[in-house]
Parts: sequence; structure tokens; C-alpha cells
Amino acid sequence: DDVRNLTVVGEKLFFSAYGNALWVSDGTGEDTHLVKTIDAGEIEAATAYHDKLYFMVRKSSPPLRSRIEIAREVVLWESDATAEGTKPLLTLDAEGSVRRLRTWGDRLFFTYNNSALIEYIDMREEPLEERTFYGFSDNRMRIRELEVVNDELYAITIKIGSELVRFSDDGRRQEIKNINFDFSNFQLFDNHFIFSTFRFEEPTDDDIASKEYLQLQKMDMEGDIELIKETLCTMRYPT
Repeated sequence: DDVRNLTVVGEKLFFSAYGNALWVSDGTGEDTHLVKTIDAGEIEAATAYHDKLYFMVRKSSPPLRSRIEIAREVVLWESDATAEGTKPLLTLDAEGSVRRLRTWGDRLFFTYNNSALIEYIDMREEPLEERTFYGFSDNRMRIRELEVVNDELYAITIKIGSELVRFSDDGRRQEIKNINFDFSNFQLFDNHFIFSTFRFEEPTDDDIASKEYLQLQKMDMEGDIELIKETLCTMRYPT
């Protein structure tokens, strides 16, 4: 659970370990090594852009492992896989922890935990600046996932239920699919969203046990959902 933010940049794989250690690998043990320990805080999200890694660091004090956070400053860093080339670029006007960081063209898109805003940084600008790409008018809305597929930006939003939303380059929103069930382990693979859900089956006259099934499902960019695999994981008998 301490290895996170696995990100491919060219022929290198970056990842973070124990919160603040940035590592890189070429797929061999001989060339898997620590790039830099980020003493300023914890690595929260990462993406690739122009042969470099860009990642967010949430600065905190007291020390990193403390559960009591006083500072909530978030800083955008870059790395070329060397300690000297791993450096901070921009301090953000943070609303909390960064949930997702994605590259779309020359812009880095991200959202904060418990936020109704999609933010971005245009990497062509000098100096760099955080801007708002889209804000939901209902401030109870939360952005759960953010992905770029086929040069389009997709978001999974949540309020009461969840919804798949697609954005055009100029910020127009298209609502694609209402998702009326809970899901977890959300990943993008082969232009599909892969996720897990649970299905509960009540007891019947022929079987007194209630059953819980773990489902692996996939959803395409138009919101069509297909079951990949279902596995019985729990059976409960009345006492």
C-alpha cells in the first residue's frame, strides 16, 4: 500500500514509496533506484508530459507521518529522473489534497478532494498559473475520477449517484451516463473504465444463505457497461 503513483514516462516507470520517496525503474532490478526524497511533504498525484514526470506534493507540518495537518500547501514538481532535475515549479492555491492529475495536450488537469472544480495549468505559459477549467454550479457535486481518453476529458462525478461526463476543449459539458451503483478500484485500460462492484443476492426458499458477489466490470466512453467476471466472495447463513 506504500507504493503509489505508478506513471510511465517514455521507457521509464516512476513511482512513489512511503509517501515522499520518488523512485524510477527501467524494468530491471539493476536500474531501479531512488531519485529523490521529497522532504517537503507527500507525493499525491503524477502524470507524464514531454518526457518528464510532473507530480503534486502536499506540504504538511508537523512531520509527514503525523495525522494532524496544519499546512495545506500543494506544490507542482517536475523530474527528469535525476536528483538535480527534480524540483518544485508552482505553489497552488490548494483546497485540499489533489485527487487526480492528468495530461491533456499542453495542459495538466487536476481536482482536489471534495471539490466541484476542475483546475488546470497550461505548461506553455510563463509564469505557470493555476486556472479553473470547469466548476459545477451545485457545490454538493464532487469529482471522483478524471481521465483523458482519445483526446477528450472525462470525469466521474458524484452527489447522490454517480455520472459519467465528457468535456470538450472549450469547457462544454456532455452528460453521458448515470451510474446508480457504488464502485471502487477504478482504472483506465484499453479505452475502457475498469472497476469493481458488489452484487447482493437475498436468500430463497431453496437456499437459505444470502450471497455477496464481487463483480469486475468495464464501461466504454459512451457509458455502456459490460460484466467481465463475477465471483462469489461471501455467504451468510441465518443464526
